Amino acid sequence: RYSDGTLFSYANPATKADPVPVVINLTSNLDFGGNELTGLVAASNNSLTVKGNGYTIMNAKMVSGDNDNGTPCASLFVSLSSSTLTVSDLNVKNVNVVVDQDPAHGYAAVLVAYAEGEVTLNNIKVSNSTVYGTHSIGTAVGFIAGYSSVEIKNFAADGIKLSNADVEDESGSMGGFVGRVAGTLKADNVKVSNSTIEAYVATASEQKRSIAKFIGNFVGGGNV
Repeated sequence: RYSDGTLFSYANPATKADPVPVVINLTSNLDFGGNELTGLVAASNNSLTVKGNGYTIMNAKMVSGDNDNGTPCASLFVSLSSSTLTVSDLNVKNVNVVVDQDPAHGYAAVLVAYAEGEVTLNNIKVSNSTVYGTHSIGTAVGFIAGYSSVEIKNFAADGIKLSNADVEDESGSMGGFVGRVAGTLKADNVKVSNSTIEAYVATASEQKRSIAKFIGNFVGGGNV
């Protein structure tokens, strides 16, 4: 953990340093003792690889930084435009995700709140965690942008609670696996169990929220 509260690297993508390809190898479990953190960013036109090696990230509260469009998002990782993000062989336990800036437009997920680049998640288990946001909320990914490609293999979520902010006349999507898909999602051997969604839903005349057990919504050219 860096002194500015960042989990691994840049607390705010808008002020990140010049892109440098990053490879992180975990060599032990990471217990953050309930401290507030912002996640690791795969910077635009850069690559980030995180090798969990079977270890666990636990007991963290993920709070929001900005994506490159200035929209608050909270998760362990964020994928900016034209980036490559790869995370493998990782366990995540007791992580509390909260969008605490401008809740009317907050993306939230345990792993990747906002995916703009190419994302690969393989052999990951998430358990006993909570996610609170507004616009696009999921366990693995909150929002997959229209020009993003996400592949998720061998993924399991157990004991997850998803909830959203009570924001009048706000659109958004919630899914136990992925919140909203505008780009491409490839999934194989994924499972969500013992999880709950507690949602504020817009009035019947507005029809602006989509909620589902697995994938909240497909928009534009989104496909699986």
